[in-house]
Amino acid sequence: CAEDLLRGVKKMKGSEIQKIFTPNNPSGFYIEVVVKDIELLPDLQLAIIQGLNNIDFVKRQITIKKENIKQMIEQVQVEMKRLDSTKTKVEGILDKNESRSSSLMLDVSGLNGQLINMNEKLLGYKSELQFLAPVQVLDGFSKNNNPTGPSLFVWLGLGLFTCLALAYLFALFSSVNAKLKARKTGMQNG
Repeated sequence: CAEDLLRGVKKMKGSEIQKIFTPNNPSGFYIEVVVKDIELLPDLQLAIIQGLNNIDFVKRQITIKKENIKQMIEQVQVEMKRLDSTKTKVEGILDKNESRSSSLMLDVSGLNGQLINMNEKLLGYKSELQFLAPVQVLDGFSKNNNPTGPSLFVWLGLGLFTCLALAYLFALFSSVNAKLKARKTGMQNG
């Protein structure tokens, strides 16, 4: 990101939401940022996402996962074609046997169930492939217009206290210095 963007950041803190990593349930992080100007937040969010997306390890993991999902989609599609072909053949055999009144019994509902299961798997893999990304933002930065630093009254109070303390020290020093001079001149005269 641009260096100017980082100059507007006062504090950035990240904490892991989930402590246990599994392949199906990746890590999540909560990032808290304190900035001088809240208008920086959208650009800062994009910079964080780009930074995380461009990590070489993450890129390789996503590439491998995409390839695996595409292979699974292809395998499911092949199996669906085989099941559909088998179902068509079985239905053809049943139609021929009905006219001859043979005692052949086949369970076509099992093939239909397998075809439905395969279709569900295919839809799941396609959905997973569509939403596969290294970083997914669940909730963007929320803008809080309240300043996080000390308020104006706190700064005024600190300034007033500092000025009064300095004035007191100056007055004390002047008073002590005047008494010392008076004592010194009194000793010289007496």
